Order: sequence, then C-alpha cells, then structure tokens
Amino acid sequence: MTPSDPSLKAAAPWSGRYPIRVHSSWLLVAAVLSALFGVLYVRGDPAVGTVLAVGLGVLTSLLLLLSVLAHELAHAAVARRSGMKVSGITLRVFGGTTELAGDPLRPGVEFRIALAGPFVTLLLTLAFLALQQFARVSLPAAAAVAGNLALMNGLLLAFNLIPAAPLDGGRILRAVLWAVWGRPAAATRAVAATGRSFGLLLIGFGVVAFFGGSGAAVTGQLVCGAWFVVIGLHLRRVAREVTRQLWLAETLHGVTAAHLLDYRILSVQRGASGRDLATMDIPHSEIPVLDEAELVGAVRMDELRRRPLAEWERLPAGKLMRTEIVEQTLHPEDAAIRVVPLLSAGRRSVAVLDAGELVGIITMETLRKRLSLHSEV
Repeated sequence: MTPSDPSLKAAAPWSGRYPIRVHSSWLLVAAVLSALFGVLYVRGDPAVGTVLAVGLGVLTSLLLLLSVLAHELAHAAVARRSGMKVSGITLRVFGGTTELAGDPLRPGVEFRIALAGPFVTLLLTLAFLALQQFARVSLPAAAAVAGNLALMNGLLLAFNLIPAAPLDGGRILRAVLWAVWGRPAAATRAVAATGRSFGLLLIGFGVVAFFGGSGAAVTGQLVCGAWFVVIGLHLRRVAREVTRQLWLAETLHGVTAAHLLDYRILSVQRGASGRDLATMDIPHSEIPVLDEAELVGAVRMDELRRRPLAEWERLPAGKLMRTEIVEQTLHPEDAAIRVVPLLSAGRRSVAVLDAGELVGIITMETLRKRLSLHSEV
C-alpha cells in the first residue's frame, strides 16, 4: 500500500529511516477487540467495573498492535542487516506488512527475514505467559491482560507459520524449496498453490462453523465462521496475485521501458487553455503538461470535460493538471516491470524521461499490448 492511499493514517518515521503506517482497517479491528476484551474482563471477574474493563480492553488492543509492530520490525531489522532497503511497514486488518524494495537474492536471506518475525512473536508469547504467572495472585487484572496477549500472540504465531503465501510460513517454505530446487520461480508457484489450498480449507471450516452453530454459542460460531471465510478468501486472492506477479516478471524479463513507449505523444505548455486541449485529437486519457521542456503534470481529459464550458477558456493547463505523473518517472533503460505497480495503483500513464526530456509515456494500453503479444507467441 502506498503512502498516498487515503485509507492510511499519517505516517510516522521510525528512527527517521522508514515510515510506519496504520491502515484504517486496523482501527475498526482495535475497536471490536477492545469491546470484546472488555466484556471478557467483566465476565471473568465481576469485581471489575465497567470503566476499568473498558480501559483494560483498550490497553490489550494497543499492546496487541505493538506486538504486531514488533513482529514486523524484526523482519525489517534482519532485512536491513542483509543489505536490503525497507520502504516501510503497514499494519492492517490481517496483521502487518514489511515492504521491501526488491526481493531477496539468496534463499538464506529470505529464510532469515521470514523467520525473524515469528521468532519475536514466540518470545512475546512466552514473556506474556511468564507475566501472567507472576501477576496471577498480586495483580489479577494484569494477569488477565497478559493471558489474553499470550493467547492472541500464540494464535498469530500459529497462523503465521501456515506454509502458504503471503504468510511467513509460506516464505519460509519458499526459501527451503528454493535452496533445494535451485529455482525460485518454481518455489514461488508451489507456495502460491499451498496458499490457494489452505484458503479453500479455511473457507470450508468457516462454512461448517457458520451453519453448524446452535444454542448459546451460535453467535460466537457465526463470527468465527465468517472470519475463517474472510481469511480464506484473502489467502486465495493473494495466492492468485503472487502467481500473476510471477507471470509478469517472467514475461517482462529483459524488457525495458523503451520497449513499452507509446510515441504518439502529445503535450501542451502549462499556459494552454482548456479549450485548446478539448479540440486536440488526444490518443490517451491524459495529456502531459510542460513548462518549457520540463514535465510538470498532466491533464485528465475526462475531468476537463466534466467542467463547465465557461472554465475551458479561463483555466490554463497549469491549473487543470494533476502532478502524479512527475512523482515517479522512468528512464528508457529502466526495467519494464517497474511500471506495473505504478499503473496498478491508479496512474493513467507513466512518463519516460531521458536527460530530463520527455520522450514518451507508458499506459495500461501499451502494457497490455506487450503482454498480449507475448501470450500469442
């Protein structure tokens, strides 16, 4: 998830090195968990008042969030120690994601990075269990919080070690298969297949739990069943995405940005009026805007046409343009695979510059043409 995603809260730097972001979905999960833990604390000890139970529920959710963060920081620390660049960490509804710039070059590196997170979660589980035993008599409320955190971290550890993409267990399995077979692509396909299988298995468990509930426990079984189905669907979706990314990487291997360029390029100066743009025969959905020879933005034609006609003459391209096109550009010799995440994130086009001069753009249309030609061979 990119920092510009509106569902991400403001990023905070960690030691000034990379951003840590909290996805909005985590806030919903934290609220639900806080309420559930609060109910558990009241039922577990009637002497616990409502206010204290709510406070303990919020504290448990925050400590669980920090536990997930510690898990991801372990991945990031080992990755950095292995010479890899960490782009950031995002905490979301299904846990966390450590975003690396590139893939590990050796199976041993991937194995160490993947194992670091579960190892820290194991240490946290043992630490909370020890705290629970230590505080059981003198601080029962603290013991209850520690017990729940030990349980949640233990469940996260067990789930994370499932040998399926994109979980840590899947990455560990991929590293092992890569080391044994010597073929990273084959290892990735195998892990994607296990992801699809485990996803289907979880969906099956969820359906059984959803429709098999009866009596007082029916609500819990419905929630549990729905959660298993959601996680199973997520695993299968990610497994499909892993397979798609692998196919893209193989298809675009050795292909540069220059091979994907659309030379039917039109551009306008930032002083051009909206009416000038509307009368041009533009082959794409947006047109680059230049200040002399410097690329400064792009005007989306559909947005222009939605404006009142009176504004077409009054507003120049410099006022109508968006600036996403200049946030990340490519050189003609850059690997073509770099354009895929940019276009997938909603960009209309990617500008290709040579010595600062615009030489062409890459659009989803030109990318699809390249991929379709490969499929027909």
